[in-house]
Amino acid sequence: MQFENISIRRNEIIADLFYRMDKVERIGSGIRRMRDLMSEAGLTAPVFDNSLFFTAVFSKVAAAKSSEKSSEKSSEKIVAFIKENPYSTAVDIARVLGLTSRAVEKQLAALKRSGRISRVGPDKGGSWEITNK
Repeated sequence: MQFENISIRRNEIIADLFYRMDKVERIGSGIRRMRDLMSEAGLTAPVFDNSLFFTAVFSKVAAAKSSEKSSEKSSEKIVAFIKENPYSTAVDIARVLGLTSRAVEKQLAALKRSGRISRVGPDKGGSWEITNK
C-alpha cells in the first residue's frame, strides 16, 4: 500500500498546533499504530484510500465477532453472580458487573429463553434459579 512508510502534513499549522497541545503522540505514526493495534485485537485491518480525499474504511464484521464474545462473557459473569446472589436484581447485577441495566436485562432475557436460568416467585422478592441446561 502507498501509505506504508510515509506521512505528509497536509496543513502544517494545524499539525503543529495539535502537536504543541499534546493531542498527537508522534507525527506520522498513526496509520502504522492503527494497523498494529487492530491486528493485535484480531480485527480486520483498515483500508486507506487517498484518491480524492483521505479515507479510512473499517470493517464491521470483526466487531460483530467481538460483540458476540463479550456477550458470552457477560452472560457467564451474570450466571456466576446469580449463583452467589440469587435474590439480586438486574440493577444490582449491572452495578456490580459494570454493565448497563438494559444490557443486563437483555442478557437475563436471553438466559431465560435458553433455559439456563429461571425466576422463582414474584419480580419483587423473588429469586433466580440456575437450571442444569
